[in-house]
Amino acid sequence: MLNWLNENREWLFSGGGVIILGWLGTRIFKKPEKDNNVQHIKSGKNSHNYQSGRDINISEKSDNYER
Repeated sequence: MLNWLNENREWLFSGGGVIILGWLGTRIFKKPEKDNNVQHIKSGKNSHNYQSGRDINISEKSDNYER
């Protein structure tokens, strides 16, 4: 292994070798992606619960005003 590194050090530490080693490093040490689509909501009695993955517009009419 050390003999191979000594013979190929010029290629290994040039641009191409750095790119390949960087790509291999990201593949080996890459963290697994989390599932961001999971949502949980807890509610109580007589409560209004709204949950959205992005934007939400809520319009409630009351006697005196509109929220």
